Amino acid sequence: MSEKPKVTIVEAPEIQMKEGDNHGDAILRFYDALGWDRIDNLDPTKIRTSPEIADEIFDKMLRTLSEEQRNGPEREAVAMLFVNSAPSCDNDLTGRQVRLIQGWRTPPAKTT
Repeated sequence: MSEKPKVTIVEAPEIQMKEGDNHGDAILRFYDALGWDRIDNLDPTKIRTSPEIADEIFDKMLRTLSEEQRNGPEREAVAMLFVNSAPSCDNDLTGRQVRLIQGWRTPPAKTT
């Protein structure tokens, strides 16, 4: 029988976008604000957000596109990036809650 992974509930950080950011930066800035150092491996399936936070991340991603791009194939590309790289959404979470499941970040493998 395996042990259940440790789960921590934290408040979602504000996503601070900077001038010149692209749509992928919204996801990276969210993970950075959670404490990811961009060295450890990151498993987005072990990071769960409320639907409100998921909407906020996707909205910030779309805002990096022009109006024309938001209505074109670029929107689909942003949606695919969101689905593949953004944290998972959990309807059991509300407001600004984020669930971090043990292993959401792990040290990189050592090379010899």
